[in-house]
Amino acid sequence: MFAFIDLDMIKAVMLLILIIYTLYGSLSLDGSKPSLLKVIHAIAITAIISIFVVAYNNKENAQENTNAFAKNNTVLECTNNNNLYRISQKDGWNVDGLYFIKDSLMIRADMCEQR
Repeated sequence: MFAFIDLDMIKAVMLLILIIYTLYGSLSLDGSKPSLLKVIHAIAITAIISIFVVAYNNKENAQENTNAFAKNNTVLECTNNNNLYRISQKDGWNVDGLYFIKDSLMIRADMCEQR
């Protein structure tokens, strides 16, 4: 599942947490607002948990795509580094775990949509 964690989302969550704590520090330098601090902690924890929820959803999407590809001979369109690939068994693509492989090219299955 850790392979499906989005690094851009981690950066966004870290930036969000940094901004929130910076704003909290400027609002209450003496720490006199404990209820606001609890809300900020709740937002930070929710943001961190969302990273893993998104990773889990990406993994589930990858499993659905690989299962559909293997069972139904489905044609998928996948993007990898802004390149669009048409993936089908007729074109010589294979499944390895949660990746589609052809020659030396590996594409994560969560980056695909069924067509």
